Amino acid sequence: MKVVCVLRSGGCYTHEYVLRLRDAVVRHGAGMPFSFVCLTDVPNPTIKATQLPLEHDWPGWWSKLEVFKLQGPVLFLDLDTVITGSISILLGAVRNLRPDQVLLLRSFKREMWMSGVMAWGGDRRAVYQNFRQAVEDGRLRFGPGDRATLRTGQRIAGDQDWLAQELTSAPHLRVRSVQGAFMVPQCVRSYKHHCRSVLPVDTRMVCFHGRPRPHEVATRHSWMREHWLGEGAPCPTAA
Repeated sequence: MKVVCVLRSGGCYTHEYVLRLRDAVVRHGAGMPFSFVCLTDVPNPTIKATQLPLEHDWPGWWSKLEVFKLQGPVLFLDLDTVITGSISILLGAVRNLRPDQVLLLRSFKREMWMSGVMAWGGDRRAVYQNFRQAVEDGRLRFGPGDRATLRTGQRIAGDQDWLAQELTSAPHLRVRSVQGAFMVPQCVRSYKHHCRSVLPVDTRMVCFHGRPRPHEVATRHSWMREHWLGEGAPCPTAA
């Protein structure tokens, strides 16, 4: 099983985010074996992880489409994911995904899918290949603000819109929610919607979609100091 993230240069994320995410998975994974993989255009020898090169100069969040080159079982986590409790149930669910099963994050406010946490059990390289072909033949063009436009004029707000269409329209795939894999939907929370004042009981994972970023509130909350900064936490060992 692979736990995967993407670090692309030019944004607000740094190697520190990669290290903190990896350490958190080790701390909260209940000893479940996995390999940690970072796709990046800025490799760093201090990161104890498998580092694979990003092959394309796709801007911003579009670089995440390259993770689908990897064979499942794969758990993808955005760098601004903060793990605050045991994720052994999720890791177990990912490890046991069938080749036709995909997990996507259910939106916290609207009926839509999000790409901050994803998992798949088999070979999903077609997702990457279809996107690459759309870019190469001009059917999809990148625009300002990491938005994109199809040749038809249809605007695509982000990678999760492309992925939702690509994955849910495939008749042979079964897409279900990350929250459902935890068996308790409230285990996964949004910082801006649920955690600005206090961390709700039983929260295992906090998603920082948009602003603020974790480093901007790292010292504002005791739970951020514990779970993101790692204050008082045991030193993780290599996995």
